[in-house]
Amino acid sequence: MTGEMFGFKQEAWERGKLEAICAIVHAGKKDEFITYSELANSVASIRIEAHDFAMIRLLDEISKEEDAAGRGILTALVVLKDERFPADGFWASARDIGRVIGDKWVFWAEEVKRVMAECKKHPLCP
Repeated sequence: MTGEMFGFKQEAWERGKLEAICAIVHAGKKDEFITYSELANSVASIRIEAHDFAMIRLLDEISKEEDAAGRGILTALVVLKDERFPADGFWASARDIGRVIGDKWVFWAEEVKRVMAECKKHPLCP
């Protein structure tokens, strides 16, 4: 892939995405969540802010790629600092993937359980 994403070279974007994935996975390995600001601070290859459109896009790509790989919606572990609950982008990604969201709390709790288990054996982030 060539070109740019939000002003970043594609290679830098992909490195940043892997850094974000591993930051989320490392939180999940400890059965913890990560806030959007903690995640933004964990990404060194690209400068990304916690609540800008680039972060929304990055998390959307991670959600879809991780789910397609059979590991669930990894971004379920990324939460708002005060609410300790995912922002709207998580739910939009889940719907785009084709998930049916009845009760948000039940859906989220099941996804968190699934991805935390997957984090323990994640192949991209030892």
